[in-house]
Amino acid sequence: MGYYRVIRKSVEYIEQNLCDKLSLENLATYHAYSPYHFYRIFLHLTGISVMEYIRKRRLSEAADLLLQTDIKIADLAIQFQYQSHEAFTRAFKQFSGQNPGDYRKNGINIKKFERMGEHELTALEFKGEIDYLEIRIVKKDSFKVIGYEIDTALSQKTIPQFWNEYLENNYPCTIPNWSSKDWVDLGICHSWKEDGSFKYLLGMEVTSFENAPANSVCREFPSLIYTVFTTPIVPRDVFVSSIGKSWEYIFKEWFPRSGYEIAEGPQFELYDERCQAHIDSQIDIYIPIRKIIVG
Repeated sequence: MGYYRVIRKSVEYIEQNLCDKLSLENLATYHAYSPYHFYRIFLHLTGISVMEYIRKRRLSEAADLLLQTDIKIADLAIQFQYQSHEAFTRAFKQFSGQNPGDYRKNGINIKKFERMGEHELTALEFKGEIDYLEIRIVKKDSFKVIGYEIDTALSQKTIPQFWNEYLENNYPCTIPNWSSKDWVDLGICHSWKEDGSFKYLLGMEVTSFENAPANSVCREFPSLIYTVFTTPIVPRDVFVSSIGKSWEYIFKEWFPRSGYEIAEGPQFELYDERCQAHIDSQIDIYIPIRKIIVG
């Protein structure tokens, strides 16, 4: 089954059970995926985590009911799976900018967070053009990285600016103990949270953390099996879009047919001498995997 069909079935299931208890675990089980794999494909394909989608849909529906009915706020909280009136009030204020009582009193509709419609779901099908991707599966031993890190989310679009700061401040040259004699940058996404946020680490693989700069971070990642996708060699002016299309192909085309699912662990892009040229460029994308166990 293509992943866009998985998202469609998930949205239908969520809408039918919006007032019932929903968790990442039971949604993943519904599709026979691990929670981590389901979390990553939903987030990557829609740009929002599944639990954040549920939260916003519930609060949007609650907003309608506040204006259209005289249901008690405490009952509304219970209906949409909040543990208390206070927890619902905090979430609603964060969502709408007003507490539920004031929202009902003012009687002004906020912009709804609508159900994902057929247009958006159809757009999840892979329609991009991508040249041949070289693909291999490797075991990478545990490795250490010294680098610089931000908290971000896919929707925030902060990573390009962080790259600019990293290069403009010449941070790579502050990193000691390179494990490679050549300049190799790693852009690592790790420590994903249910709301779709994660840590993005820019740095270099090192042999030790000794003499790490005071404002840097030191991370050690475990040994894992990775699928390595080598992006096509392309001119510099389409290099960034080629990386985006490669990620799209990986999630929409390769994974659904591969017999593998995403394992918990860091996902990273490796930038070496192949992308430091001024003409044509390519990178490697590392995604941890494990075999899908059927039955």
